[in-house]
Amino acid sequence: MSLPSSSPDALARDPELASLEILACAADTARRALFAEYPELACELFVEDPDASARQCLALAVLCHLDSLADSIAVYRAHLDNVASASLRRIRDNDF
Repeated sequence: MSLPSSSPDALARDPELASLEILACAADTARRALFAEYPELACELFVEDPDASARQCLALAVLCHLDSLADSIAVYRAHLDNVASASLRRIRDNDF
């Protein structure tokens, strides 16, 4: 997974991106660590495994939340990109 990196201009405009990048990196690291410890969680059939341990089930729950977090950060970043693009278009349109 490649995590996006914000430009200095984007960070100046939206400084919260710095902490969101750190959060996304930490979430990705946690995700990789959980899959390293429990590779069987990558199998879609795992959720139906009646012999799953409590730790495996909790790890799977954490993975689900990490995926939701990553999605939320991506949507937030996309929104900021859209707002910035709209602002640039307005500036360009007013230059003429």
